[in-house]
Amino acid sequence: MNDVTPEERIRAATAGVPVGGPRVDPLPDPDRTYVTIKQAQQLTGAARRTVMGWLAEGRVQRFKAPNGYGVLIDKLELESFDRTRRGGAPVVIDGKPHWD
Repeated sequence: MNDVTPEERIRAATAGVPVGGPRVDPLPDPDRTYVTIKQAQQLTGAARRTVMGWLAEGRVQRFKAPNGYGVLIDKLELESFDRTRRGGAPVVIDGKPHWD
């Protein structure tokens, strides 16, 4: 249960400081390119349900968007997974091949 009083919430809302609720970690590498689920669909030619299945199975890692609601996917990781699922070689990320 959340132990934040209504007064604390009001103070936080007017000061722009979030109180309670989920913690949003920054993206692990801001220099990388991240795509939305819709963009992932366009890049891979897969249906939304398929992309959501990859995320649920852990085949592709998901990150929270800075707004705390959207889902972002590392574009390089997505491309690597897409290549391996089609029978190709994985993309090398951070000095090691990235398989599914």
